[in-house]
Amino acid sequence: MSRENPPNPFDRRRSVLEDEEDVRAAAAARQETGRVSQEELERELGLNNPRDREA
Repeated sequence: MSRENPPNPFDRRRSVLEDEEDVRAAAAARQETGRVSQEELERELGLNNPRDREA
């Protein structure tokens, strides 16, 4: 019978802090107005390789 180690309280707290940060970032994003073009989004995400568009 194997015994699992109990969760590390520091790891759990870091996870909670990261979750709280994600919630704040999502709330801020919902407050943003305006639009982003497809090209701008692709650039921001690093998906704008010009060779991909050549056909």
